[in-house]
Amino acid sequence: MIRRVNSTWNNVVRSIYPEFATHPSRELIQESEETWRATFFRDKENAQVTIRNQREDIETDPLHEVSNILNIIQTHPASLNILVEAMNALYGRTSPWSSGDEELRWYLLGSDTHANTLYSALSRHTLRPTPYSAHDLPSQIREHIVATPRATKVLALGDGILNALVKFKHCCPSAIPTLYDSLRVFTAGRVPCKKEKQDWSYTLRTATLLSMNLRGMDSEDLIKLGKQGLEAILNFVQIHLIAQRCRWMRKRAYAAWKEVQEPFTTILYDIIADLLRIQFRHDTLHLTDMLQAIADSIEDSSQSDGVTVQGLNILSCLNLGSQRSPLDGVILKVLQSKWNGNTLTPTI
Repeated sequence: MIRRVNSTWNNVVRSIYPEFATHPSRELIQESEETWRATFFRDKENAQVTIRNQREDIETDPLHEVSNILNIIQTHPASLNILVEAMNALYGRTSPWSSGDEELRWYLLGSDTHANTLYSALSRHTLRPTPYSAHDLPSQIREHIVATPRATKVLALGDGILNALVKFKHCCPSAIPTLYDSLRVFTAGRVPCKKEKQDWSYTLRTATLLSMNLRGMDSEDLIKLGKQGLEAILNFVQIHLIAQRCRWMRKRAYAAWKEVQEPFTTILYDIIADLLRIQFRHDTLHLTDMLQAIADSIEDSSQSDGVTVQGLNILSCLNLGSQRSPLDGVILKVLQSKWNGNTLTPTI
């Protein structure tokens, strides 16, 4: 009752009844708060020690260690330092996916759950100013342009998360917008013609994860993804299908892109093929700008025969009908270009 009166009467009552000056419940609250704080910081230190020990231990069963690391990630989702160490340990203790590998049977039962944990950490720290605030993509891009200390840690965390996700098979359609937006943050909003070597490394791994997710999706998943998610995928494909005659890059940017050109273009063709397989709208990839980007990429004479053939295989999947499109005569142009360059092979 004393706490409910105004401060003047509160002081009068406390002067008359000094025994009420200190309330027992308040002492208990302060004591419990101090105990909780000490326990919290002790658990954080123990978590970091556990991660370091498991990263250095090469004899223990990796399945058990990976499970422990994922539990730590779920227990401390807001601690950037713990998450960076956890991702490095997770990457080192996770074997690459290979079908039929008995050591990775547990992925068949829990891969999507583990992937959701990593995607959640990616969204929490990459797309938000603080772990528990709302999404704010523009402010995060500005922070990476300035290259603040937090942005450096977020880049290290994103690098570890992408590396860990690429190593095991999973399908989480709802995470596709998070992947696309995170890439914009990691590259500080730079367009493809201005991307640097590190930017293309993030872009290549993002494309790999997009392709992995699309490979396990069907039309219902694409519908649930919504218009915004589908447009993000289409925009990603269209702006990154960089043909030889469409390159407006500086020397340094071109050299960085050239290192990833073939594997990256191959993955983009895989994404296109999967979209054609699962699309619920017949005009998803049949817009003029998208068809022009595909045509320019296929006609690129600097690509290897294998990549060119993979691009040509897409033509049979497109429902073009009798209407004119930028893809008209693409096969003839490829043959003529190879013939003129004396590079026409039986494969083509």
